[in-house]
Amino acid sequence: MIQGQTVQPPSLSEVLNQFKQNIFSSMNVCKPGIIYSYDAVKCTAVVQVCFKKSFYDGSTTSYPLVSDCPVFTIQGGGVHAAFPIQKGDECLIFFADSNIDLWFQSGGQAVPFDGRQHSLSDAFVLVGINSLANKRITSLAATEGGISDGASKIAIDKSTHKITATDGTAKVEIDRATHTATLTDGVAKIVADGPTHKIAFENAVTSLLLTLTDLITKLKAITITDPQGGVGTVSVASQAQLDLVTTALNTLLK
Repeated sequence: MIQGQTVQPPSLSEVLNQFKQNIFSSMNVCKPGIIYSYDAVKCTAVVQVCFKKSFYDGSTTSYPLVSDCPVFTIQGGGVHAAFPIQKGDECLIFFADSNIDLWFQSGGQAVPFDGRQHSLSDAFVLVGINSLANKRITSLAATEGGISDGASKIAIDKSTHKITATDGTAKVEIDRATHTATLTDGVAKIVADGPTHKIAFENAVTSLLLTLTDLITKLKAITITDPQGGVGTVSVASQAQLDLVTTALNTLLK
C-alpha cells in the first residue's frame, strides 16, 4: 500500500451485486448445445454445451459432456412423433431445479436424493433449435405445415387445404375442396373422385377408361371370314353383353 493512501471498502450495493453475479455464474438454467450421441431406445442424449466457461484470469474451458439427458418427444395418449436425431444436431439444454434421478428412473412423484439445483447432471434436451450457421432447410412452402427432410415432405397447405406427401417426383395428394385423392409420378396418375366414387387411371396420352371403351368398340366390330369365304360378326347377344361391360366401366372409371 502506498503510504497515506486510503482504501475505500466496497459499498453494500457493490457487495450485493458481486454476490448476485457469483450466484448467477454458478447457476445452469438454459444453454444451447450439440448432440454428441443419442440413444433411441432410452430417448436420451449426451450433449456438448456450446458455451465455454470463463474465468477471472481471462482463460476459458469447455463444459464437460452432459450425459443421460432425457430428450423431449412430441407425444400424448400413447401416440408419439419420432425423428432420426443424430450427432451434430443442435439443441437447447434445460437444467432442472432439483435432482431428477429418482423421477427419471421410476416416474411419478419423487423426493430428490439431495439438494443439488440447476446441476449439469439434471438436464433435459429439446432438439430443433438452430443457429444461423445451421439453419433449417425445408421443402415446405410458406403456406404449408408438415414434415420435411429438405427434399421429401408430408404437408398440409392452409390456403388450398390440400394434404401432400411427395419425394419431389412421386406425389400423393388429398384435396379437401374437391374431395379427391391423387397418386402421380408427374406423368401417370390415379385419381379417386369422392363425389362420383369413380377412379381414373391416366397418363399424358390416354386413360384406362378410354382404352377399354375403345377395345370394346373394336370387339363389337370384329368380322371373321372362314375358309369358304363366309363372313361372321359378333352376335347381338354378345354385343349386348359388351354394352353391359361398358356401362359397368363407366360406373367405375372416369
